[in-house]
Amino acid sequence: MFTSSLGYFKTCDLASCRRAKACKGFLSEEQYRSGRYHTSFLPCIGEGGRLQGKVLAQAWRLAGYPDGRDPGPEGMS
Repeated sequence: MFTSSLGYFKTCDLASCRRAKACKGFLSEEQYRSGRYHTSFLPCIGEGGRLQGKVLAQAWRLAGYPDGRDPGPEGMS
């Protein structure tokens, strides 16, 4: 997962992610019920999706776009 390559597991609220040294990708029941976390995002993206931009940039870098920016429809082949 993109978040694992960014090292977010190191500070994740979920002990299972920290132990595995990789993102497990599930909100805990408490996080889900709290309403503070976006239910479509991984828990390490944080409350309100605060790290979503960094994760999207990493996805583009891993897809071969070194500047981490969306190339748009004309830049994709």
